[in-house]
Amino acid sequence: MLSSNVRLNAITPRKSKGVLQAVALLGLSVTAAYFLQNHPASTPTSNSSATSGNSAPKTATGDAINYQFGTIQLSVTKANGAVTAVDLVQATASAGRDQAFSYLVQDAIKSNGSNFANLSGATYTTAAFKTALDSAISKLG
Repeated sequence: MLSSNVRLNAITPRKSKGVLQAVALLGLSVTAAYFLQNHPASTPTSNSSATSGNSAPKTATGDAINYQFGTIQLSVTKANGAVTAVDLVQATASAGRDQAFSYLVQDAIKSNGSNFANLSGATYTTAAFKTALDSAISKLG
């Protein structure tokens, strides 16, 4: 009985090493995915915008977007190429989906546009919000 335990213990560390390496790689992948989602790559600015100094903020209101749970219309303010404010002109959503709007506004400002992940449990609301956001941003020129 003792010899079988010794043999098992001799094999286990080798198998455990492979499992630990796999778990470490999985953890690294999850961490990288989280980092990329929360730290989008910045786009380089051209020399002409960098030398022009501060530009006056511009605000535009996009089209009203109707979707199955309500209507969303946004007003977006940009200054120096960055989204600085997103205001809800019309924002209706049934069954508590309106709670998503404050998170979506924060995500839009943080990502400087509509390049952010869907909000869990509010997929349709997120899609309509992004469409309304893109509409307003396109009117800024």
